[in-house]
Amino acid sequence: MGNLIPFLFWLPPTAYGFVQILQKQDYLGEGLWWMLAGLFCGWLGVNLSGVQVNRHMEAELRKRLEFRRESLGAERWFVGFASPKFAGVLDAHEDVGFLVVDQDEIRFISDTRKIRVLRADVERVKFRPNVHTMLGLGGWISIEGHSGDVPFRLLVEPRVYGQMLMNFGLSRSIRKRLTEVVKTKPMRANVQKRT
Repeated sequence: MGNLIPFLFWLPPTAYGFVQILQKQDYLGEGLWWMLAGLFCGWLGVNLSGVQVNRHMEAELRKRLEFRRESLGAERWFVGFASPKFAGVLDAHEDVGFLVVDQDEIRFISDTRKIRVLRADVERVKFRPNVHTMLGLGGWISIEGHSGDVPFRLLVEPRVYGQMLMNFGLSRSIRKRLTEVVKTKPMRANVQKRT
């Protein structure tokens, strides 16, 4: 339902503008301004669409994971997730869960997924665009590397705050933190690699 909120913000002024253009046959007049206002309202709707939804989903998921006795660790963020092959029409996120940084691994844990990557296997953390990037409201934190000979890419986007712009700002801090984590490989992993 949260993904329909931007549509409801966008539709009324855009439809009114379209009707004005059709009735008056004036393509650069009042109708165009209403359609532009519709675009702005849609953008605003996308930015604000998670205000209630994100907190509710995070609280519900935390309860479920605590009931299952899943360890969420001290350093974690509520994020949207997508596998590299996922393409969603209404939402960039395939799933939501917690990105957790542990002593020797980085985990994504949700209601249905448990993905673990060793910190020693992560080669880079970078920004990758998604559908939110086109609106100036977000993008992926891409955690990339190789597990043995198999490449992996873990795509996450913060959903900590109700406003996407605030999450986009947080994204930069999380990327910086993950880059630090990757640069300081755990001792145990370094010892294993030498032997």
